[in-house]
Order: sequence, then structure tokens, then C-alpha cells
Amino acid sequence: GADDANQSSAMNASGNPVNGWTNAYFQEVTCPAGNWAKVLIGGKAFEPCFIALTASGDIYTWGKSAYLQGMHGTRSFTPRRVPHPSGKLWRKITCTDSVAAALDSDGDLFVWGKNNSRGMRQYDYFLNANNRYNATLDVPTRIIPLAEKRHFDDILVADNSTGATFYGIAKLDQSLISWGNARYHVRGDGRHRRSDFSYKTVTNKTGIRFSELFDCFLDTLSLRGAGQ
Repeated sequence: GADDANQSSAMNASGNPVNGWTNAYFQEVTCPAGNWAKVLIGGKAFEPCFIALTASGDIYTWGKSAYLQGMHGTRSFTPRRVPHPSGKLWRKITCTDSVAAALDSDGDLFVWGKNNSRGMRQYDYFLNANNRYNATLDVPTRIIPLAEKRHFDDILVADNSTGATFYGIAKLDQSLISWGNARYHVRGDGRHRRSDFSYKTVTNKTGIRFSELFDCFLDTLSLRGAGQ
């Protein structure tokens, strides 16, 4: 695909960066430990970053977005491991152009990356607190949206037209929790507001217990109900 002429996020078979505007052929990126289970692409145009989860529960990143590189900070063109702060295994990953989130084997939620919203730079939507201007988390940092719903079965962070919105399915009761720079009906509470950073359980009038988050495009969220 398209890439920067000076630095590349693609690698050749020897693990060296492949420079050039386009790579019109497949490049194999070997997993450092076992096999890849899921690979996501974040970052901006011509500055892609790959975040990958292995089958054995490790996270690796490589590419050009320093925000998504985790503790490594600088850009890396070979896969580098993002360790769990307590040595546990990772289970789920999600990312946008500058924010990454992951669930560990216990369902605890960790985030890292550029912690600001485009229109609300005075608000910390990782920790739900004011007066943290443009903070960036360099290491996976645990957050607890709701005390009684601190563990998750699934997590999704999505970019809409005004910033990042987080969605999580609570392990306790399979309800949907949302926070961040949400808009319109994605919050499910009938309020049409541009930004609401408070942690809330999305109103669910159907009684369906949710099991999996698929994707979010702009202001539309898709997800699966348990047993459906």
C-alpha cells in the first residue's frame, strides 16, 4: 500500500524497512513469538502504525505513530513488544489514529496514546478528569470507568467526526458502557450532544445482553447480542 518515501512501516523479508511511496506486493511480517491472532492499523495518512495481538497473548507494535508505540515512544519499523504492567497476558486490542486500548486476561482495561480530544483539550477522557491538557500516556495504564463494572468482555475505541469514543461490554451484566467525545445516538440515551466524557451505561430498551463489539463508523455502532 501507500507509504512515505523517507521512512516506511513495511518491512522486507530481512526485517529492513521498505522505502517508497507504494509497495504493490505483499510483505510478510514475521511474528516474534508464535502466530498473529489480530492485527490493526492505526495512525494518520502516510504515518501508519500496526498493533498486533499474538495467539499467546502478547502485544507488538511497529510503524510511524509514536503515540501508538506504547512504552517505546520512538518510531520502530520492527515489531516491539508492549508488556503488561503486571506481566499478565493480553486478550483484546483496539486503536484509532492516536489512541490504543487493550483488555488483559482478567478483563481489566488499559489505555495509552495521545490523551486529548480535538475540541475539548482541557478534558482527560482516559481518566475522566479535568485539567490534564494534551496528556499522553506512554505505557498501558489501567482505567476503571465504573467501580461496579471494572471488568470487560470486549472493548472498542472509535474515531468519529469530533474525536475518540470508547465502548465497553461489561463482564458483570453484558451491558454497554460508553465515554469520550460521543455524538448523536451512539450514546443511546436520546440526547444529541457533541461531547460527553462521563462514564455511562448506554440505555438498552431491548433487554439484550451484548457479547461482541464489531465496529463504529462515524456515529453508527454495530455489535452482537448474546446468543445472536
